[in-house]
Amino acid sequence: MSYRVASASSHGWWQLNSAAGLQHPRYAAHQQRVPRLPVPSLAESCRKYLRAVLPLHTSDAARDATRAAVDAFQAAGGPGPALHAELLARDAALPPDSSYIESLWYEYAYLGCRDPIPVASNPAVLLTAEPWARASPLWRAATLVSSVARWQVALRQGELALDVSRDGSARCMSTLAHVLGTARVPRRGCDAFTTTATSRHIVVLRRGALFPVEVIDADGQPIAPTSLFSTLAAIRAAADELARAPCSTSTGDAVSAPAHAPLAAPPMADLTCLGRDEWAVARDALLAASARNASSLRAVDEALLVLVLEVDDAHHKQSAGHVTASAARALHDTLIAPAPAVEPAASANVRGGGGDSDGDGAHAVASRYADRWYDKLQLVIFESGDAGLNFEHAPIDGVQVLRLAEDVCAWARACGPPPPLAPRGATPVASPPHVPLAWDVTPSVAVAIANGGRAARELRASVRAASLRLDGWTSERSRRAGVGLDALVQTALQLAYRMAHGTDGRHPSVYEACSTVAFRRGRTEVIRSASAEAVAFATQAAAAVAALNADLVAAQHGARAPSDAQLRALLVSGCAAHSEVTAWCQQGLGHERHLLTLRSLAVERVAGASSPPLIFTEPGWALLTRSTLSTSCLRSAAICGFSFGPVVPDGYGVGYAYDSTGLTVNVTSYAAAAPRGVDCELYAGRLAEAMALIGRLLDGFLPSKL
Repeated sequence: MSYRVASASSHGWWQLNSAAGLQHPRYAAHQQRVPRLPVPSLAESCRKYLRAVLPLHTSDAARDATRAAVDAFQAAGGPGPALHAELLARDAALPPDSSYIESLWYEYAYLGCRDPIPVASNPAVLLTAEPWARASPLWRAATLVSSVARWQVALRQGELALDVSRDGSARCMSTLAHVLGTARVPRRGCDAFTTTATSRHIVVLRRGALFPVEVIDADGQPIAPTSLFSTLAAIRAAADELARAPCSTSTGDAVSAPAHAPLAAPPMADLTCLGRDEWAVARDALLAASARNASSLRAVDEALLVLVLEVDDAHHKQSAGHVTASAARALHDTLIAPAPAVEPAASANVRGGGGDSDGDGAHAVASRYADRWYDKLQLVIFESGDAGLNFEHAPIDGVQVLRLAEDVCAWARACGPPPPLAPRGATPVASPPHVPLAWDVTPSVAVAIANGGRAARELRASVRAASLRLDGWTSERSRRAGVGLDALVQTALQLAYRMAHGTDGRHPSVYEACSTVAFRRGRTEVIRSASAEAVAFATQAAAAVAALNADLVAAQHGARAPSDAQLRALLVSGCAAHSEVTAWCQQGLGHERHLLTLRSLAVERVAGASSPPLIFTEPGWALLTRSTLSTSCLRSAAICGFSFGPVVPDGYGVGYAYDSTGLTVNVTSYAAAAPRGVDCELYAGRLAEAMALIGRLLDGFLPSKL
């Protein structure tokens, strides 16, 4: 099934792209219990928009201008009521198993973006470690892949547990059909994605070579881990043997590779690091060149996933704290230094890296080719035994990836440690020879591959990463304080920004993803965390920190430093405001997706003849939607790390993963922004300090010095 993009709320788009045909009848019946995503009222969305944007303005004049634009938009006779009525009519015309935002969201958020996707679109999670995995990474790969095959078989046969919330309400399962067997396909102007419901194979990627491997047999049963172990061992050996010879294309065009990371085949995966239009041109050239290329591309597109058997160079092998390093490498193959569990106040223990200027050897990683096929879900297995999932975001969200990870990790763990045949260095049972996918590389495609390799190196070098562990921050602790844990973290993220970037009144716009899987075809809504209450706390607390650190009685602007009790009251107020906005978004009543759809309809109407309504062109809209802090959280025992890139040049990407004893935070920033003070290590350190301050506030006192 090939997914194509049409206009907002398009009936034709739904007919092309509905997942109904991919669902087992048991899931289809379950879907009938899932409500449709509501369309909020225009008045409520405008009110919530003002609540979100006004705290970000730094002058009364700017606030007045935004209010005036909103009033004009929603007034009788203004553009808002007419656009809202049109949206309601379009929504009513859609089939029940649909969402008013869906077609627009694919294009606006993902498929329409022309930038390279390794940083812009692909998050990564690190799976919780297995104690025996270092001894046999191939056995871990085999058990995980066999469990992935089992998961896909269970999905097709309707055997996966139905997805319900804690109160028993049904949650949408339609997107699960696109977790495996799905590929993003580059097209000029706007990409598409395709799902193959009958796929029975994966593709293994090592040293640039792509090997197809059957993981579901002809009877529809998953291949056993012992058999897959032998197959993967043979493929690893074949790729390493091929890499010992000079790599060339079938047309004789030599493809060079760094000496420390030799290639086994033309690094076709480098093409997925290109800008999307450039990749689309190269793909068209590949398809036009030969039927063999078309067959090889189809094998990759239709694969359940891409299994990356990572090659560790000397720097990786010598790195301590490989779990944290693997978390960053799962993102886009950038190494970061280890980040041990740290006391929240000990910001000096925050570790990071990435970018060519680092002295920790991260540049060695930046010189490698891309053993990543970014257009698909990838399971990355490191020689340390660590494992991660890197996923292309267009068809799925973190909720679906977590569902896969939790089921697959539980089943893989039940397979137990490696049997005697599987330890590192053991001779596997005989396996037939494995040949990588073949390609006819034309001169123009060879140039594109070289450009893709260059783009991959530049992307890796451009992003810095840091992480920290915050033990003791649990739901139980936050409940004792009478506030939500996520609200505390989001408030701390804003305080950390103000501590890192000054107290001059400017506050970042914060994006936190909120799943709307409680609704049919639900994706996400935006929690705009920077409420007036959160801004007030961050401003006052940052000033108090500055005063304490400088041993002053007053903060920078001459105001008296707030008392502990005042700061605690501001903190509780900020957390309450965040929890309120979160509840709206979980109910499908956030403002941003609604207003985005109205903006799309307005642009569709004017078609260049006039400007969109003032609400979307005056500075407030750009101020709010420019997410300086792009944040998201996942909560699962199956993962121990979560990472993604920043969405603006001077911003941060902040992914955090909760577990039963605390949370792990991964922060990314662009190396080019470091001279302007935008540095993930600095920010992570301030976040540790902010969490320490908040913890002490909750315990009833401030430190004498921070």
